[in-house]
Amino acid sequence: MSPTPPSQSPEERLRTALRVFAAAAAMVIITLLLMQIIHRVTDAPPETPEALAEGEAPPAAEPVAEAIEPVAETPAAPAAPLVPDSESGLRISAVEPVKVRVEIDGVERYDAVLCASLDTTCEERVLKFPLAAEMAVEVADLTRLRVSYNGARVEPLGNLSASRRLVFIDDARR
Repeated sequence: MSPTPPSQSPEERLRTALRVFAAAAAMVIITLLLMQIIHRVTDAPPETPEALAEGEAPPAAEPVAEAIEPVAETPAAPAAPLVPDSESGLRISAVEPVKVRVEIDGVERYDAVLCASLDTTCEERVLKFPLAAEMAVEVADLTRLRVSYNGARVEPLGNLSASRRLVFIDDARR
């Protein structure tokens, strides 16, 4: 005959249940963190020469959105390092088709679906706007866009798949 285990008191059963619950909660948290890390790594934009070899259109061949007239500036000491003219301003490109609305100084400049950069059936795949006092971008899903401002990629925090409004304000131009 096999030995029978000693019966556990209700306190011991509660401790065992709490340990099992804590271990399961820790597993769920670790899994969620790993999923978020994998999502960020797999959605990172390829910015290497290999990406161009895989079919991404070179930057020089991209269409340019309607330009706005430059605002007269008063000379001021630059607060940040100067950015080459080719990289200054707002640049928006789509990874997947997505609805985008852009306002420059309160005037709507674009309100349509922006096509993915590899989609050859669509005319506008990249939007470029020169610097202005206030630039606002409304988008249904930020995971479908690549946004850069003055040559630096913009990566907002929080839920990127929710509708968002990004506002860029240049105090020197106000």
